[in-house]
Amino acid sequence: LIDDENGTTVYSSHILNGFPEYLDLSDIDYVTLNSFNIDNNQFIEVLKCFREAHKTNTEKLSQKIELMLPNLDKGFLYKETIYKVKK
Repeated sequence: LIDDENGTTVYSSHILNGFPEYLDLSDIDYVTLNSFNIDNNQFIEVLKCFREAHKTNTEKLSQKIELMLPNLDKGFLYKETIYKVKK
């Protein structure tokens, strides 16, 4: 947990991999990437993959990210959310 002037951010031991979802979002204006807990050189390579995503073979870019960062996870993207209302 990190609490700062922007609020509280919760991190896990896995890096959230949203690259495949990014490829489906062709009409977005920008994406924010967080380099927390990622080596600077690896993060630069990830940035290059995102920059090249709509110009080249995305399968190769996706594999490159997966090989470079072995602790990837889909996190909350594909987990069912259950809201419980108190009585």
